[in-house]
Amino acid sequence: MQTTFFALFLALFARIALAVPPACLLHAVNTADAPGDMSAVCGDGATDVQSYMAGNCGNMEGDAQKAFIATCSSAGIEVGM
Repeated sequence: MQTTFFALFLALFARIALAVPPACLLHAVNTADAPGDMSAVCGDGATDVQSYMAGNCGNMEGDAQKAFIATCSSAGIEVGM
């Protein structure tokens, strides 16, 4: 019973850990003029956010870009890489 519980907990933890966006993405979005406005961040501000990630995310840039594009897509705004 304890082994099953531990395995389920570990699987859930791994899934949650993979869903967390890189910190540099959060920082890049916070450099936008209106970080709470998805249409601004994913629209006119997308180039600035992506440029920040390119210059500051290092080896996490790919993950940050994918998370940014997915978040904008879920808001109905298409952003290219």
